[in-house]
Amino acid sequence: MNKFRFASLISSRFNDVRYLQRSIIAMRVIAIIGIATAVAALLISLSVASGFRKAYKSSILDFNAHIVILKSGEFDNPDEIIKDLDNLVKPADGDEKVNKSSLSKIKTNLLRIYSELLHKPVETEKPIIGITKFLYKEALIIHHGKIKGIVIKGVDPDTMGTVNNMRLEFVKDVSSLNKDKKVFKIMLGKALAKDIGVIDKDDVFLGGEPHLMVAQDEKKQETILVKIAGLFESGLYDYDANFVLMNIDDLQRLFKTQHINATGIEIKLDDPDKAEYVAGIIEDQLPSLYDTVTWGELNKDLFDALRLEKMLFTIIMGIFVVVAAFNIIGVIILLVYQRTHEIGILKALGVNGSVLKKIFSNGGVRLGLIGTVLGIFIATVSIFIIIRFNFIKLDPEIYFIDTLPVNISWALCAMVVVFCIIICWLVSRLASNKVTELQISEILGKRY
Repeated sequence: MNKFRFASLISSRFNDVRYLQRSIIAMRVIAIIGIATAVAALLISLSVASGFRKAYKSSILDFNAHIVILKSGEFDNPDEIIKDLDNLVKPADGDEKVNKSSLSKIKTNLLRIYSELLHKPVETEKPIIGITKFLYKEALIIHHGKIKGIVIKGVDPDTMGTVNNMRLEFVKDVSSLNKDKKVFKIMLGKALAKDIGVIDKDDVFLGGEPHLMVAQDEKKQETILVKIAGLFESGLYDYDANFVLMNIDDLQRLFKTQHINATGIEIKLDDPDKAEYVAGIIEDQLPSLYDTVTWGELNKDLFDALRLEKMLFTIIMGIFVVVAAFNIIGVIILLVYQRTHEIGILKALGVNGSVLKKIFSNGGVRLGLIGTVLGIFIATVSIFIIIRFNFIKLDPEIYFIDTLPVNISWALCAMVVVFCIIICWLVSRLASNKVTELQISEILGKRY
């Protein structure tokens, strides 16, 4: 019989509850409950931090693109945009004869750059799946005596759907914003619609036609009646409460700025995590007037704060796990005193100190494993209840979302289990050192 099997056999015998004193059994229960509580708190807190990051990322990318191309000043010449972006890579032989739309050419050229630098064919690596232009303008919206400052985002209904993925209400798609010479159509953020009384608290559409007050130049302001074509919801309150969507051509006509074609160009990738790399490729090829910004750079402060929050959660809750694991020390020391005679006999039979340490540390690790599994179970059930019933409400004006987001993964559970087992093993090894301090003569002399 090898040392490991021998230590495991004796450890299971020493820790059999049928042969333990009540005080040790009580200490074991307290240790397990303490570890389970700390593990559950650690896993739930990390899942909440991960949930916030996932919810914010999803909402931001539903409204914004992965990469935005900007220019010093606004894009005032569509031909200039097309020329600069089409020349990112010189056309291959025969490409000049291919009749494609401007945005298709841009997409093809960017794909070619990406594939050439990665040495992969375009057919197997297509990072860019959508391109659209946009225009930002500020205005006031007036409805039922309520006035609110807003940002109007001019969009191209034909290409916006390839980049943005917002939830729409009362309409199927953004084609409802198609240009109409008779009336200006807008889509309101859902939170904004509630603020100005277009829908009630139960999301019932109350109707009405709000007015937009716009500054067409420094001296002239005009109030325009607009028609609500539908509502959108990104999931992030800051966007839903402050933005209005309008056809980009209508927005130019409304502000009498037909010479200003766009504020920028949005690009969507097949993987948001490629944004920084692809943006670097594009920026290297663009003239110095242009700049590229990724979704991560636009929201750097937010995600840095979330990263710091998650790190603090890990440290604080990790300390709780360590403190809870120290209960194992008391259990092992009490067990050593109860098993003093058996320890003396094992030493007299030639069992060395390292094997004795394994005997008692195995029992401590077993306690830690039971507490960890119980904690994982408690956390998983709690998280399932939170996700299923969404009963924890948040103030969207503070947190930007209205319910507590939670995201649990097997990788996170595995990481917590490994961390807790290591802590329990270290604490058990520390406590089992008490065994090596006992002398055979003292043990057997006191007994007999």
